[in-house]
Amino acid sequence: MSKYEIKIDKFKCVGSTLCVMDAPEVFALNGEMQSHVIDANAADDEAILHAAQSCPMNAIILIDRETGQKAWPAR
Repeated sequence: MSKYEIKIDKFKCVGSTLCVMDAPEVFALNGEMQSHVIDANAADDEAILHAAQSCPMNAIILIDRETGQKAWPAR
């Protein structure tokens, strides 16, 4: 199981597809051309973090399951 809970801020997501390219087993675009999670456990934590960091809008929010603290974005 991934150490991250993944949330997508639909108000920020512009459908750049960078997360899908970085972790296609985790992210996909929906009918509104926005990212959504298809399987949060389909990639390792490093790939998930990299995909979140690649989002130009910081629309992918990672919550550390152990601490409940936001792991990304830092601000």
